[in-house]
Amino acid sequence: MEGDAIVGTASLGRDQVHAVFVHPARQGRGIGRRLMEAVESEARARGERELILYASLRAVAFYEANGWRAVREHRDGGARLVVMTKHLGE
Repeated sequence: MEGDAIVGTASLGRDQVHAVFVHPARQGRGIGRRLMEAVESEARARGERELILYASLRAVAFYEANGWRAVREHRDGGARLVVMTKHLGE
């Protein structure tokens, strides 16, 4: 949040990260990194050891820079996505 405005969001469903979004005008300011840190922290607290997500091709570099690993490509209709995982440790 910045004031009353939502500038980013992310959600966690069991071991899968969903709906990661940062407003384009706010990208590059660490918001996405902080959102992912919060999601990963919550997953660890729940006892998850590994997370998975489906990334757009544009987002792969962001996730890789934050410790995620590309596993394979996935097609969802016409969209090309990359399945990525991150080991959370003990």
